[in-house]
Amino acid sequence: MPRRLLSILKPFFVVAILLSPGLGSAAQAGSGSVKTAPRTPNVFQISLKTSEYVETNLHSEHFIPIAMKTESDGHGGWITAVVGQRFPTADGYGQIVFFWHNTTFVGTDATTEHTQVALTGGGPGYFRVTYATYKAGAPACCPTGKAAVRFRFNGAKFAPGRPLPKGNGIQVEDLY
Repeated sequence: MPRRLLSILKPFFVVAILLSPGLGSAAQAGSGSVKTAPRTPNVFQISLKTSEYVETNLHSEHFIPIAMKTESDGHGGWITAVVGQRFPTADGYGQIVFFWHNTTFVGTDATTEHTQVALTGGGPGYFRVTYATYKAGAPACCPTGKAAVRFRFNGAKFAPGRPLPKGNGIQVEDLY
């Protein structure tokens, strides 16, 4: 257990440095007044949830956050999307997207990893996620295209606006 705990905690320090600005409930200065920042998941909530997801057949492979985007939900709240990267990794492939409404985790984009994922847009109540696509026989290093998918928050979960492109086939699950 201590080794597992260490593997979970190690990425926290990197994530704290990369993601902490703008997270949580810190005050922001704005036009001469102080405003409360959006209620969003903090770095520890994000890191804990991403580390709970593992490859189904290899529980030592979990996820760390590498990119995030927050938007209004269009109804006074906030939605957050975080790209999680498989860890450890030698090639940088194996990614899934984690979604939150305010500080509540509401799910992932898929139950299988995708090779390359990017948060490429968003607006009130939605995110646009772009996935690398591959022609048959193409190596993982060299995507042959891209597919953009809009994920809209319906008040309970995020629903894709079209079918997702085929992932790399590696199943993921939440240990808890």
